[in-house]
Amino acid sequence: MRGSRATYRVHLNSGSIHVEPGGYLCVVPADFGARPHQRLFLPFADEDRPTSVILSKILLLNEDERIADESILAQLRRL
Repeated sequence: MRGSRATYRVHLNSGSIHVEPGGYLCVVPADFGARPHQRLFLPFADEDRPTSVILSKILLLNEDERIADESILAQLRRL
């Protein structure tokens, strides 16, 4: 998928994000390592957490010009 900052490939099994031509972007849920939420508020109904996380990444990267998280922006600047 092509965003305004880069071209991304999201692995649909693992959720890994590869930035073309040869980078990697680490994006994890805010509660990574904590007890999972009972309910995830996303614009689609899916109780499968891995699928929800992967779809969230795809939606985020699709509008990458709106990313405000400094940890993600710092990674994109290094690529």
